[in-house]
Formats: sequence, C-alpha cells, structure tokens
Amino acid sequence: GPGRPLSHGSALPSIEHQTKYIARLLYKMQTEGYKAVVPSQAATREFISHMHKFNERTVWSGDCNSWFKGGVKENKSLCHPGSRTHWFHMLTKPRWEDWEWERVSENRFSYLGNGWTTWERKDQDLSYYL
Repeated sequence: GPGRPLSHGSALPSIEHQTKYIARLLYKMQTEGYKAVVPSQAATREFISHMHKFNERTVWSGDCNSWFKGGVKENKSLCHPGSRTHWFHMLTKPRWEDWEWERVSENRFSYLGNGWTTWERKDQDLSYYL
C-alpha cells in the first residue's frame, strides 16, 4: 500500500516486516481487549504530508508517469519517505498513539481479567526458581 518502500529492493523483506507489524497490532488487540482499530485521521494526514514533502527532493518527484504515481505525471509519489532500512526500523516500534482504539469493555483495565495467569491456575510448581 501507500507509504511502503516498494521501489527500494525486493518485496519479500518488506512484506515480512509489514506482516510482523500487523501481527503486533493483532496481538495488542487480542491481549488488551480491543475489538476495532483504525489509523487516526490526524496521523494519516500528517504522514501523507510528510511523505509528499520528503519525496519532493527525490527522483520520484520527476516528470514521469510511473506506477508509483498511479500512472499520472501530476500525481505525487506514494513511496516511503526514507530508505528501506529506515522503514524496517520504523515498523519495529509501533506508535500506538497514532491509532484510534475501540475497547471491548468500557473499563480499559478489564483485559486484566481475574488477576491470575493460566500458568498459575494449572497444577504447576510456582517455586521453580528455588
């Protein structure tokens, strides 16, 4: 999608990093009691603005009708505003504050459940470290 480093080498590492990012997001949803999530409009708007401003000083702003511009010369490039390595590092530490989260429960701490882990509920040695 837009903002990916498609023009920066093989697609496979990019797909792998994007998949890990999505897995982190889904893990957060599953373990912290969220039922829906969308990127905030403000974060989306600011990222697109940053991406366009960055790409003005790159080869992607040239007078061409590449598929990075949707086949139209006048369009702006949708390439990531930085290197592929930069994109990889960006995805390893998600900015959850740029998302709008909808909780399953009205109480944000309800995901803590009954205060016990499943490990403690089984017949386990809780003093294994002794």
